[in-house]
Amino acid sequence: MKKIAIFILTLGLVLKTYSQTTGIEVILPDSNLVFLQDTSYKVIFGKNFKHRIQGKAGKVIETNPRSEYVKGKKITHKPYVPTPEEVSIINNKLRAFLTTVPDSLESVTSSKKKFIIDNYANYIFQFLGYINSKGQTIIYINCLLNDKDIENVEWKKNLINIYDGGPRYFNINYNKTKNQFTDLYINGSA
Repeated sequence: MKKIAIFILTLGLVLKTYSQTTGIEVILPDSNLVFLQDTSYKVIFGKNFKHRIQGKAGKVIETNPRSEYVKGKKITHKPYVPTPEEVSIINNKLRAFLTTVPDSLESVTSSKKKFIIDNYANYIFQFLGYINSKGQTIIYINCLLNDKDIENVEWKKNLINIYDGGPRYFNINYNKTKNQFTDLYINGSA
């Protein structure tokens, strides 16, 4: 028991030192990386990340966000964890991509696009990577405007799904294998 306590204390000191020297915060138990890049926060979910949902009577339900149902069969994709350097490159590509998105896409309007581009530096970006059944590396990017409505939400620890809210919340997939963005969805407003 004493060895376990010493290990936990040592791990805590190593993580604190790592955080202070790199600016990257490691969130346990999932080993999520959180860091400030330029003016926006980035969260890279670790390979063991589980989506936690508050259920009835305070019970927490864990799900694997890398799972999906295809033709009634559950498929769990292999985790992929992008590096902070990859995230930086993808983030720059995403900003450029958003300026070229046609307004004719579902959920996209010129006013929503303008709002996102004008406020891009104020978003929190959550990155969840996996390798799909075709062997392609996919990085799901969830984007939340960093404002008073989000300050009490545990975005460092959990993938945040918000309904409504307009362009303050959007998500998109980046296919690293094809160097291509797909499935852009900008929230609507009630």
